Amino acid sequence: MDGSQRGGPPGSRLVQRAAGSPTDAPDRRWTGWPELAAPGRLGTVSEPATDRPCVAAPAFDAATTAQVLDEHTAAVVLDPRWNVNGQVLNGGYLQAVAVRAASVLLADPGCPVAVSTSFAAPAEAGPAVVAVQVLRRGGRLKSVSATLRQSDTVVLSSLVTFGSLPDVAPDRGEHDRAPGSPPPMPDVPAPDACLRVPAEQLPGPPGLAAVLDMAFVPDRSRWLAGDTSAGPAIRCWMSFLDGRALDPLALVAMADMAPPVSFAQGRFGWAPTLHLQVGVFARPRGTHVLLDLRGEPYDGTFVAEDGLLWDADGTLVARSRQIAVPPRD
Repeated sequence: MDGSQRGGPPGSRLVQRAAGSPTDAPDRRWTGWPELAAPGRLGTVSEPATDRPCVAAPAFDAATTAQVLDEHTAAVVLDPRWNVNGQVLNGGYLQAVAVRAASVLLADPGCPVAVSTSFAAPAEAGPAVVAVQVLRRGGRLKSVSATLRQSDTVVLSSLVTFGSLPDVAPDRGEHDRAPGSPPPMPDVPAPDACLRVPAEQLPGPPGLAAVLDMAFVPDRSRWLAGDTSAGPAIRCWMSFLDGRALDPLALVAMADMAPPVSFAQGRFGWAPTLHLQVGVFARPRGTHVLLDLRGEPYDGTFVAEDGLLWDADGTLVARSRQIAVPPRD
């Protein structure tokens, strides 16, 4: 975070309060709940996030590097650490790879402000290429299509609009909030007062836990101890483990990096994203983003998941919408 205070950076709207104790209601689908809900398994972190060591080359930057091949094509190497189940690479990461390649080919066109991606096939770690076609090159906005391919297989195709973003939206009091104003950030504990799940207690391979810190807001995370009565909703803080600061490209990725809301229903497994849209509204500040995910509708063969993302200063910085396939029972 920007500051060294335990409750958040200077100017933060975080509310420090004691972490609640999730209920230990049994789960019918995964037998690991008794161990996870045992005393000491779910806990808070006593050290502030600023104690984490920073590395010279942030992992996210290294994993999204693009090398220009010609005026329309860039080479990339997909990093195996950004996976969801030990093998399949995360959709948000892949989308960010395509967006950064487009940015490199356009020679710094600005920030990604709108991204819409259709996923065609899973990707594997290793070499790939991104082909970019310029659709609009105006004064304020630039639009491109970016297609990520591995061998002869199309992995995804993105429509990306680049433009300029404000640093911070103006703060408005609750009583001054006009219809259509951004929703305020919920009052939540600081990231170091939220819940972490030890990697060995996850219902599957650690996946993104090797590169991301996910801190689950206690009063919205009773599903971690088997109480699924709140339905398909997840609220958590996210940050890069190496302390990399947030930027618009990070938001493009993080919008799809939390667990699917099916986990809050006690339904675990890969939930393939078919289509993902991300709108970025402001440049984020600091190192943490609060992600609020809700599934509606989330009962059927194909489901929808909506996300709101605030930075630690309380600014709504991005919004997402995805269509996915829920895990099979």
